[in-house]
Amino acid sequence: MPLADRLAGELERHFQRSVFQADDDLVFPHPHTGKVLDHSALSRRFKKALRKAKVREVRFNDMRHSFATRVAASGVPLRTLQEWMGHRDSKTTLIYADYAPSAHEGEMVEAAFRGPIRGPKLSETEITSDDLSVPESSESEPVEPAPYG
Repeated sequence: MPLADRLAGELERHFQRSVFQADDDLVFPHPHTGKVLDHSALSRRFKKALRKAKVREVRFNDMRHSFATRVAASGVPLRTLQEWMGHRDSKTTLIYADYAPSAHEGEMVEAAFRGPIRGPKLSETEITSDDLSVPESSESEPVEPAPYG
């Protein structure tokens, strides 16, 4: 699968900092042993990174779905996307192809992030640290992703 230059650069910096640099070493190994992280340890590290980055909690598969939706919307041919995603059946790949933002939608989003935010102004006493924090979720309850498309 091709990588965006920005991601390839980050992976190269990660590799240069790692003590595990042999051809058969893992990209994201256990930091001390170099072996595969068990699923629960990987999940804990991932959730910790999301909290540190102040990003809402998502599952690994949510990121895969977002990637596929975005590249399909950008015009990548479905057959190419099918190969990248490893789908045997093209019907699976079609799930990601049903949404392509119109030019008008893109303009609305651009306008929303251009210039000052308009809306009710809150005084500093109305804004609490709770308003700015990422809600904690129970590990036993999966987070449902927002609907796609």
